[in-house]
Amino acid sequence: MAAGTRFSPGSKNEYGAKSLNSNFKGRMFTAAAGTDTTNDFEITDDCLVDGAVVFAKGAALGDKITFQIVDVNGVMPDGLGGTLPPGTIMGQYVTGWYLNPDSTFQGEFDSSYPAKIPAGLFLRTIYTSVGATDVTFIINYKLHKILW
Repeated sequence: MAAGTRFSPGSKNEYGAKSLNSNFKGRMFTAAAGTDTTNDFEITDDCLVDGAVVFAKGAALGDKITFQIVDVNGVMPDGLGGTLPPGTIMGQYVTGWYLNPDSTFQGEFDSSYPAKIPAGLFLRTIYTSVGATDVTFIINYKLHKILW
């Protein structure tokens, strides 16, 4: 479905099979040692995101992550008849979250209120590595495809 769906619940209590399909998506990438690595994942259908499960194999003490929703290509209306500039950050939901170097499983995170993400935007992960080895990073997004 293209961007422009009307359904926009304020809480999980409003979820229902007539409005949503579960559409969980996983991403895996390698974060380069000692630098910031950015990974973008395009949302192709209007979705809600209400959580994630995170893994980091090889994290060092001081490694951290940031999650954003970004208009990479400048597709969102600017309210003036044009579109926002490419690269506009639409929202940031995790900022500088430090990882546990003693565990691959970093946690399962849930929000009681969803964030609506229109098609054409990207979920961005920024992994900041302070260690000397590359890190395998996995994020499983709890996405729900909006049907109307």
